[in-house]
Amino acid sequence: YTIMGGESKRKQESVGGESRQKSRKLSRRSASSSVPLDEIPTSSHYHVSFMHKSNVTHVISSARHGYVVTACDEGIVKFWKRSSSILPEASSGSSNKMMKKKEEESYPCLEFCKSYTAHVGRVVALCLDPSEGTAASIGIDGLIKIYDVSTFDATSMIKTTQQNITFGTAASFLKDAAKDLLLAISDANDGSIHVYSLGTLQHIQTLLFHSVPVTAMAYNTKHKCCVSCDKQGTIELWDCTRGVKEGEAVGASCSMTNNQLEIDNKTKTDLYSLTKKKTFAVSLYMGQNYFVVFGADHKVRVFELGSGKIAVRYDERLDVYKTNSAKFGMDDITFGKRASVEREMQEQTDLPLQQLVQLDPSERILMISTMVGIKLIDWKRNKVLKIVGKADASQLRFLSFCLCLGDAKVNQQMQLARGQGGSVAVGDKKVSNDSLIVALSYKQRRFYVFSHVDPLKDQEDNQEDVINRDVWNEAPTTQDRLLGSEVSQGGGANNATSYSKAILRTTMGDVHIKLFGGVPKTLENFCGHARSGYYDNVIFHRCIKEFMIQTGDPLGDGTGGESIWGGEFEDEFVRELRHDRPFTVSMANAGPNTNGSQFFITTVPTPWLDNKHTVFGRVTQGMDVCTMIENVKTDKMDKPLEEIRIMSVDIE
Repeated sequence: YTIMGGESKRKQESVGGESRQKSRKLSRRSASSSVPLDEIPTSSHYHVSFMHKSNVTHVISSARHGYVVTACDEGIVKFWKRSSSILPEASSGSSNKMMKKKEEESYPCLEFCKSYTAHVGRVVALCLDPSEGTAASIGIDGLIKIYDVSTFDATSMIKTTQQNITFGTAASFLKDAAKDLLLAISDANDGSIHVYSLGTLQHIQTLLFHSVPVTAMAYNTKHKCCVSCDKQGTIELWDCTRGVKEGEAVGASCSMTNNQLEIDNKTKTDLYSLTKKKTFAVSLYMGQNYFVVFGADHKVRVFELGSGKIAVRYDERLDVYKTNSAKFGMDDITFGKRASVEREMQEQTDLPLQQLVQLDPSERILMISTMVGIKLIDWKRNKVLKIVGKADASQLRFLSFCLCLGDAKVNQQMQLARGQGGSVAVGDKKVSNDSLIVALSYKQRRFYVFSHVDPLKDQEDNQEDVINRDVWNEAPTTQDRLLGSEVSQGGGANNATSYSKAILRTTMGDVHIKLFGGVPKTLENFCGHARSGYYDNVIFHRCIKEFMIQTGDPLGDGTGGESIWGGEFEDEFVRELRHDRPFTVSMANAGPNTNGSQFFITTVPTPWLDNKHTVFGRVTQGMDVCTMIENVKTDKMDKPLEEIRIMSVDIE
């Protein structure tokens, strides 16, 4: 009885660390050269997720006011207030017993504020002005909605339907010489860039640098210039303080006088490199001294703004991951599933991919959304530091993301209430960093929030938070209801489906399992064996790190066991019961419809097992026990060197 994809993943992986030969050299570096990785969440699992009515397409963040703004493909824009992810510690006069229970409790990171049905149809662009006080959503309906971020109010609207303009997906706020706020938006039909004044709410200028539609655009606050890229790979750099002709607000060539940078001969730069490679920018991020381009060829290029030269390139093509799949912990089956998603995405031309790359404020850490998670790379040392969301990337393909730096503005009265009357010591001790990464995922109506709290690592004593990290803030569909409850109607002999909980009493600790009634025959078989003592003293005969632990065979070698009826019984696949998260309890088998007594508990998401093994439960407590069993030393057949037994199974 085997589980597909269960090859042992024995790999050696360096996490952060340098070789001993380099340690002395690195110690001589100045403190200013160190990479501030502690400012960026690096969790392997997302902390919490929230819902939109339909697939989420855009996200921006205002550190100044502490808000996150999201949009979906049905034209809905939502405002979320950042909140603390960890409760501050109590002062010495507080109830130690109460605060000991609460001090490590995590909170949702974001709180919903307001929702706008802003557009008829999808949002094509969502952007934030340089001062982070004004946001704009641009819709396929030809409307521009302007928002005051500090009050999360919709303040004005620009109607453009009369001008026969179809907006593209590239948009950016600009500031002209008078520091008036402008909004530049690409045209979906040609290379035009339409410029609007937010003071007059009027169209003031059309830029004609490009001959084909612009795909990406970003403004640089330091040099007061803008970079725009089109579908032919052309990259243009232009002044936002003056125009070419009198009366024009923007569009002149950059100069040392106005922009403190000037490119005399574009052919001596790398600004034509995309054109030469017959590719173009699908995502663009602007830093202070560098800008980053994610190309349609799946290569990332970091450009130095002052010289127009490429500082570094990274290859994110599928072939690179195929060659190095073992390095990222992917077996052939896992890689095949992820590769099929990548190919499906490549065939779509309207995916929202505006934020696939980003630099941290120090411009040392390059962040790239990839098929294995969000990579954090010290690009000046050419070293991958961490991969955010690595564990969840097996079931979610993260796309656009937003780094939300700085601590959340904590509502002290709310924190006092959450502390159930305990006195919160404000200012006595620095609160843990509350920076977040908000990530969107392919074909998902949820967005995912990564914090410095890993719910599958740091919350071992609060299992309900692990199970319920997906917040149901929207009306669920029929499928959502089934997935949320994970318990359907069903019957069976001896009323087996009336049982909802099982406790495995193992020699390493108790494991509590929630049972799902949607698979009545599987549940009847498991509960029958548990009541009869069939599982008593049975060992865990197969344990594979970062995959699963298997038991239920009275012979102890994976070849034995039968159902309560004798022999084998058929599979029961329920669409809503998936191997989409760790600690899923499922039946082992030797092929279709060969279930007996053996079962296993996953320790990572294993979506490739869907429709191959019957899911009948989920661990709610004792995840640490499963992890300990998973990590024991084993022989070449993945059998633990020291026996781990199920002493008994209690059914409730």
